[in-house]
Amino acid sequence: MIKNLYILCLACVCSATVAFANEKPIIEASLDTDSMRIGEQQHVTISVEYPENQTLIFPELGKEVSNNILIADTFTFDTVKANKKGSRKISATIPITCFDAGEYSFKIGPFLYKNDSLWSQPLQLSVQTVALDSTDTFKPI
Repeated sequence: MIKNLYILCLACVCSATVAFANEKPIIEASLDTDSMRIGEQQHVTISVEYPENQTLIFPELGKEVSNNILIADTFTFDTVKANKKGSRKISATIPITCFDAGEYSFKIGPFLYKNDSLWSQPLQLSVQTVALDSTDTFKPI
């Protein structure tokens, strides 16, 4: 009886491990706010949860996240154990800025996982110009 119970428990644990090992990583990305003025700084927070026994290669982010969206400062990835058994969660807060007004849609990635390229969901950012008072006369310096 105890031997059968032990085998049943072992089978459940193994099947749960195999089921999670076949899952794709969960990539979440968010912005502090969806609008900013030219030259202001805000942050993209990105977190990736994936099976601990698998390899995930993070993107090489140079000076840009995408066209016109620049990385303003250095950042590092922080690793923590996630709540689920057998998973790891890595997160980073990336400071960004933009010097061109417009509407931008961009993704963070690619994350390489088992010969597959994974990206975050699209992030929307609106960059506005700084309003100038054109009714006042220009004065010499």
